[in-house]
Amino acid sequence: MAQQPFIAKVIGIPHIPSIVQINVRTGPGTNADIAFKSPVGTANLPIIEVQEDAEKRNLEGKTYQWFRLLFPQGEGWARDDLIEISGDGTTVGYPILSNPITAFSIARQPVTTIQPGQETTPSSSETTQTFGWASPPIVETPADVQQEVVETQTATSAPTAVGEAVAIAMVEGVKLRPGPGTGHNPVAARMPFKSTAKILDSASGDDGKDFLWVKLEYQGTQGWAREDLVRYTGAFGTLGRSADDQYPNPVQNSNWVRDFDYPTASRLPWVHWGWDHGGLGQRKGAAILAGPQGGKVIATAVCQRCGSEGASAPEKGFSLSDQRVLGDAGWNFGYGHYVIVRYHNDILPESTKAELAKRGFEGGHCFVMYAHLQDILVQAGQDLQPNQQVATLGNSGNSEGPHLHLELRADKNANNRSWASMKKGLMTPQVLYLR
Repeated sequence: MAQQPFIAKVIGIPHIPSIVQINVRTGPGTNADIAFKSPVGTANLPIIEVQEDAEKRNLEGKTYQWFRLLFPQGEGWARDDLIEISGDGTTVGYPILSNPITAFSIARQPVTTIQPGQETTPSSSETTQTFGWASPPIVETPADVQQEVVETQTATSAPTAVGEAVAIAMVEGVKLRPGPGTGHNPVAARMPFKSTAKILDSASGDDGKDFLWVKLEYQGTQGWAREDLVRYTGAFGTLGRSADDQYPNPVQNSNWVRDFDYPTASRLPWVHWGWDHGGLGQRKGAAILAGPQGGKVIATAVCQRCGSEGASAPEKGFSLSDQRVLGDAGWNFGYGHYVIVRYHNDILPESTKAELAKRGFEGGHCFVMYAHLQDILVQAGQDLQPNQQVATLGNSGNSEGPHLHLELRADKNANNRSWASMKKGLMTPQVLYLR
């Protein structure tokens, strides 16, 4: 893969098909002149260099990057949310990508030129992006301004009041119901993707399903939304749902789709040992990030039967959860490509330490598996920087669609390398993570 050229393809804004070309600039910013326009679909464009947006324009804290590309018309600059990239990007701060991915979804790392005898130290002046996104928010755009929407439609971020608990819609059309359950009708309002609402209350659902609900106020309308369809920000710890010092979800643009299955009389053995987070739009390639205090890679594993394309068992002709897959080391026992990271007790949130102590693991450490990956971007033994990208979201192993399987086990031995021996410490990721 290291020999593959680093190339780009113009994708424009997929959810606005009326935009059929993008502006190519003379410099890395919208203040630069338009050199020419390039049609959507123009592919195999060599990447010459990458620079941060000259005006530091950003979407929700993530600064845009600009790519200098060699177009048929000549050289020019295109913004990262308008192109897909693939190939070996290590010389400009990107990983080796076996599949095309929207450039905006990748966390660009600092690139430092090392002289002989010098240690590798990130430049303090380099801006390191630490967010992973699959696509920009969907914004309704009047027809008369769509020509410029390719450079302006994602330039604002959702307001969040200091100290206010806020929910962010992680799918299009989150329903606000008059009560906490699917049986409550009529629907009072629908929240667009990435829109925000104030959190007023929370309660267990009354429809007999294993979901929690939050009461929201969206544009003056109040209603209840199912918790797996939103993500929290602000000071929501007082609501009793999650502690606001917990680690953020490792895939920023995803929605929580499946819970950890607790042991009950009617559910033995445990059938799902983690959380599943689905890639928005059923797309592979979203950035998967380490925790905000860094960590240490304990193990990485490539699924031999998944092949270089990172295929799923169904794609290879097996039914989901086929025992020939779950019992086969060649499939990594169904996990597909995976990475295991240790988060030492010293860097865990206080709420996590307290929960570990309650569960008999006082002073213990959290070992987290990220499974069903597409690309593994780290190595065993590697010390991770805060929010460093460890992998890309995939569909490898026992999987029926692009998603991240997040599994947590606790152990008091920080040097333990045996995932199987940590089975006694298996617990819900909610001990450490926000949904």
